Amino acid sequence: MKHDLVVIGGGSGGITAAVFAAELGVDVALVEQSPEHLGGECLRNGCVPSKALLHAANTAHTARQASDLGLRVSGSPDWETVRQHIEDAQDTIGENESQDWLEQQGVELHYGEATFRDERVIDVNDTRVEAQNIILATGSKPSLPAIPGVEQAPSYTNETIFKIDTQPRRLLVVGGGPLGCEIGQAFSRLGSTVTIVERGQRLLSRDPEQAGERLLSQFENEGITVHLDDSVERLTESKAHLDSGTSIEYDAVLLATGRSPNTDGLALEAANISTENGYPEVDEYLQTTNNNVYAVGDLTGSYQLSHAAAYEATTVVKNLVLPYNETISYDNMPWVTYTDPSVASFGHLPESLDESAYRYDKVPLRFNESDRAIIEQDEGWGEVYVTGRQIRGGCVVSRQAEHIVQDLLTAQQNDLQTTDIIGKTYPYPSQASVVKESLLYHIRDSLPSMIRPIARFMYRYL
Repeated sequence: MKHDLVVIGGGSGGITAAVFAAELGVDVALVEQSPEHLGGECLRNGCVPSKALLHAANTAHTARQASDLGLRVSGSPDWETVRQHIEDAQDTIGENESQDWLEQQGVELHYGEATFRDERVIDVNDTRVEAQNIILATGSKPSLPAIPGVEQAPSYTNETIFKIDTQPRRLLVVGGGPLGCEIGQAFSRLGSTVTIVERGQRLLSRDPEQAGERLLSQFENEGITVHLDDSVERLTESKAHLDSGTSIEYDAVLLATGRSPNTDGLALEAANISTENGYPEVDEYLQTTNNNVYAVGDLTGSYQLSHAAAYEATTVVKNLVLPYNETISYDNMPWVTYTDPSVASFGHLPESLDESAYRYDKVPLRFNESDRAIIEQDEGWGEVYVTGRQIRGGCVVSRQAEHIVQDLLTAQQNDLQTTDIIGKTYPYPSQASVVKESLLYHIRDSLPSMIRPIARFMYRYL
């Protein structure tokens, strides 16, 4: 069986690549383990269930906070109902990633385990499938820490925590990255006693330090215990012993300690694909050491995000099918941790800017002067990093962070200047206008001292 293109893996990157290629007239086949696996990590164990859980948790939290306005709410969330909400969201979203939908887009499906026979041929169970080019999009899986006792402990990962039968009364979260922070806060707001243990010196190590500090303060205000610069030394059936000597009792453990590539069974060596730490080696076009095979999504080992996988997939397909020769660039890549407040970052942050010796200014976002932030009691924080009038990157901590960064993203990706944002008219009162107001202050303060008297002279006498 021959195809122009074969995509291995039916997650965000794989489905995007297969559907886009089919739209361009390519004879494309998609290989996935089974119909139940279509949609991949994002739909089954990642973005969709976690955000559905967060929605339920934040709704309960908001209801309790209504007492500030004189409304009294009693009762506690029902875990079975929360679980059903998660499953309903998955079912609805999964309709657009089903076998019927994919076939309607012109994608042929093969189910089974894919194994390379040689550089252009794979076996899918007993079927031989050959292609001119192959895209690997098999994703990643939880990387389990080597903690003594972890196998005997009631431990979960993102692959199992959303299906847990009973909400744990006491939840221990190992890892203070996006997953650990999101799920930890969600369970806390649903009524669990939550403890987070992070071996690093702050939460959300990829984001600016002040973002992690803001989130830590919020967690402490909500009663979440956070142990930084500490690690779990060993686990028993109901107790964790930390390196610091602290002992923590728990009913369940969430292991949120990173990811490893899904390449088991692929036999990459048969296709002359070299790997590093289990990840296929790729160049700036995401081409592996086999010129006919590319990798997208989590397998690249870079930004393990659904929208990053979609960007990588469309770029690879464009390069293969159309007269493009576009390299992969993450200069404009955004990422959001959907806690409350959310943390949204994009582009270059101070650490990378300092390493590259770029001259830049930090423009603080003035939430304390934003009318909408005052109305909604949003004590947000943010910084935009600019060189002259060019936006390099930024970070926003706010309930509206994912929306506030949108104009900044548009400006950066389209080489617009800060003055273009200032020229936009925002509806009043809008939370996003904090960007315009803050950039306006920055430009005003950076004007040469002679500008004001010259402008005054022109007004009076010209």
